[in-house]
Amino acid sequence: MLEDSLLIVFVSFCTAFLSEGILYLLVYRTEHYNRLKTEVERRSKKLERQRENYQPGQQPGQKKKLGIVRRLLHS
Repeated sequence: MLEDSLLIVFVSFCTAFLSEGILYLLVYRTEHYNRLKTEVERRSKKLERQRENYQPGQQPGQKKKLGIVRRLLHS
């Protein structure tokens, strides 16, 4: 009984490693995956910069709108 249990665990590990190996060969090494990964990293950095520059209480584009309103009022 213990032998059967160990065999099942061993076969499970072997199939898991085999499937991960196949996944690596077919997905992670492709050019398309690497481009998508680079794009996600680039956009994540851009989002992080936007979060750092965010000021609470200010809506996106609010500075631009305020500048336009001020120019119209002073004209």
